[in-house]
Amino acid sequence: MIQKGVAKKYAEGLFRVGEKDGNYLQYKKELEDFLSLINKSEPLYRTIMLPIFDLKVRKDVLLDVGRYANLSTTVTNLLVLLLENNRVKLLPSIVEEYSRLVDEKENVLRGKLYSPYPLEPELVKEIETVLSEKFKKKVVLTIIEDKSLLAGIKLSLNGTVIDGTLRKQLEIIKENLLKE
Repeated sequence: MIQKGVAKKYAEGLFRVGEKDGNYLQYKKELEDFLSLINKSEPLYRTIMLPIFDLKVRKDVLLDVGRYANLSTTVTNLLVLLLENNRVKLLPSIVEEYSRLVDEKENVLRGKLYSPYPLEPELVKEIETVLSEKFKKKVVLTIIEDKSLLAGIKLSLNGTVIDGTLRKQLEIIKENLLKE
């Protein structure tokens, strides 16, 4: 819990800088790209994330990766600061919180749509449009194929779950029958 709070402070600090210089969207992409890059390479991940190597070696590797990935000076400085303060392990939480701040600024609401089968892109767009009108924000859904669902869909959005699956409908029928 404390770690989340610390990650939030770093994310908020970078976000304020990004708002001021107008590059907050670029910083989001750079953070996501950097995290993705180091997650794809186990040796690179270990070198940067684990304090078993000398700080100078880790910093040199981080700076090389930053140059390779064309990271801005601002994001590179944040990563170096995290490394020097032994908080680089907070990076996934920082990226998550930073993305939330950007979504809030851009009036975007993200959610998950669970379905037992692939959904047509047109249907997904239609659902997003209806939800966008209802919430007065741009809704972006991540589609998750869940074979454990029998039929129907389940939506998780903004802390609310709307369960329109067959399993849920059968549970409701069962509860109603048991009440009688």
